Amino acid sequence: MANPEKHTCNWCGRVLVGKELAFLLKIEMMADPSPPEITKEDLKKSWVDEIEALAKAMEGMDPREAEDEVYESYSFWLCGACRIRLHKRLKYPFFSAD
Repeated sequence: MANPEKHTCNWCGRVLVGKELAFLLKIEMMADPSPPEITKEDLKKSWVDEIEALAKAMEGMDPREAEDEVYESYSFWLCGACRIRLHKRLKYPFFSAD
């Protein structure tokens, strides 16, 4: 994507200007969306007790932390050189990319 605006590479800190290509990296992490397996033993449990225990466990939790355990996303701008370094690290994680 051509870079009509100024962006700063979030990896190396270099300002990207003019017609230099900038790369937008987006990362999403989310909890496994598949439903949990429910056993016969689970059906025998008191759901009221289970919900109360869950609420008690979450009492001291920061709301942002609780949300991040379910879903979080990040966006980063990269220059061409940092895009290549990241590409190599992702594609060949056991070799040094730098």
